[in-house]
Amino acid sequence: MFKLNSKHRSSVMGIAAIIIMVHHYMTNVIGEPYKLGAIGVDMFMFTMGIGLYFSLFNGTEKVGFFRNLPSFYLKRFKRVVPVFALFLVAFGMWKYSNGGFTVKEFLLNLSFTGYWTLPYSKYFNWFISGILLFYIVSPVFFVAFRNIRRKYIPATVLFLLLSFLVFLMRKDENGEITRTLIMVVRLIPLCFGMLFGAYCKEEPSKKEQAVILSVFTLLFIFGVILYIMNNKSWNDSGFTYGMPWYSFGLMTPFICTAISCIVDVLTRICKYISAPFIFFGKMSFEIYLTHVFVIENILVQLKIENRLWFDEPKNFLAAIFVSTASAYVLYLFTEKICNIKLKK
Repeated sequence: MFKLNSKHRSSVMGIAAIIIMVHHYMTNVIGEPYKLGAIGVDMFMFTMGIGLYFSLFNGTEKVGFFRNLPSFYLKRFKRVVPVFALFLVAFGMWKYSNGGFTVKEFLLNLSFTGYWTLPYSKYFNWFISGILLFYIVSPVFFVAFRNIRRKYIPATVLFLLLSFLVFLMRKDENGEITRTLIMVVRLIPLCFGMLFGAYCKEEPSKKEQAVILSVFTLLFIFGVILYIMNNKSWNDSGFTYGMPWYSFGLMTPFICTAISCIVDVLTRICKYISAPFIFFGKMSFEIYLTHVFVIENILVQLKIENRLWFDEPKNFLAAIFVSTASAYVLYLFTEKICNIKLKK
């Protein structure tokens, strides 16, 4: 079960990237189901957690935990910063021509702290700042799962702690959701992903696997119930507490495992069937940058209300195509110019 999540991680990451891209376009071509698309972020966090655990584990095995950390962060730096810097230049030029953009604002964005330090119109997107938090926290999760034989103990403690932090979040003085909530709640699928990564390296017995699968099946059912309750009863109050995001985090391990099993069966029939998803998975970060730049910055700045331009199927598909093509060019830039092997 766990090794299937590792084996088909790129495929699941690609599916998550497609879901996120469609979700962000929020178009009537898709209709009401687009609201479920936010789960793509949690799927991405889960798969990223597996990859981060592998990276930390392999480096620790070679040179030790603390000696591996500089190399670990350098690889993350090479993977993210060069391509983001290109986008930030374009973002800064766009903002400069539409109300101004200072060197300080550019540097705060580049330092991955713009989300916390700048007003909405001046930072690129929440996930860029979130990456810094996720990379800082991941070694802590790694130590907990690697050094404790009964991994369900730290997993339970971390899950309860993160759940407590989520429910502590309140609206700020302006009645808006606190900025940190969107990141803290995503630490839950990241934690689960790193747990699955640990089980890939130290596979439990079949009996233990059955128990673990049962637990995550129950979490999936509980997550579905929470999501339904939020839509029917809690509404704004539920959203304030991050219930849609929280419920998605509970569903994610089961969903990713199910997708991995399906992909595994299909690839036995035709080994090329997963190729499109792997294609999207390898350049998922670049896809995120391209479509967020278009949707959350250019279109919003141009005041295209409700993004009605995308209600035409041909325009919607054209936007998807342009985002994908641009992302592929950026992917090649990162791979060739920065001379790194892209492994998430």
